[in-house]
Amino acid sequence: MPIHPQHTVLVVDDDEMWRMLARVALERAGFRCIECHNVRHALEALTHDKVFCVVTDLRMPDLDGLDLCRIVRADPRLADVPIIVMTSSTDEAEHRKAVEAGANTTLRKDVEFKQVVSAVRFARQP
Repeated sequence: MPIHPQHTVLVVDDDEMWRMLARVALERAGFRCIECHNVRHALEALTHDKVFCVVTDLRMPDLDGLDLCRIVRADPRLADVPIIVMTSSTDEAEHRKAVEAGANTTLRKDVEFKQVVSAVRFARQP
């Protein structure tokens, strides 16, 4: 599937540096990015913008990536939006919890950003 600039990726993370690095990598690959510093901000963005994919941190204060997955999956307008959960955890139980909450895939935060781009690029593949 060709990548078009109108494909918008919502990047949700409380770490400003990680959001910026993800945005730069995704924009270089042809995606438009919306950066959100928390889940509440992300939910607001989802009401205003059509999103191709969500890339979210797992652990955040207040609401976390699991909450975001559950809320998105419960909304019929958003239920088919792919969600990629990023975590620094090596605990397989946390990765399973993310998938059970509705994540399409999980990645470790120590991966190269080209792997994040690949995950987004193939998020809507059958």
